[in-house]
Amino acid sequence: MADEIADFEDLFDNAPCGYLAAGTDGRITNVNRTFCKWLGRDKSALVGQRFQDFLNIAGKIYYETHFAPLM
Repeated sequence: MADEIADFEDLFDNAPCGYLAAGTDGRITNVNRTFCKWLGRDKSALVGQRFQDFLNIAGKIYYETHFAPLM
């Protein structure tokens, strides 16, 4: 089981697409290297922040109308 978890973490962290995980409050709990690279920030600067705070106004509107209701 530990090997499977390590494999999943490696896949998440090294994926060519940017991924993040967030809690129901929208706060980021985990990000992968690609996402950090896209934003030009370290993981420590992103974890704990609200995802929607990184969006422009159009992104915030889309988030509030499409994603927030699902959470």
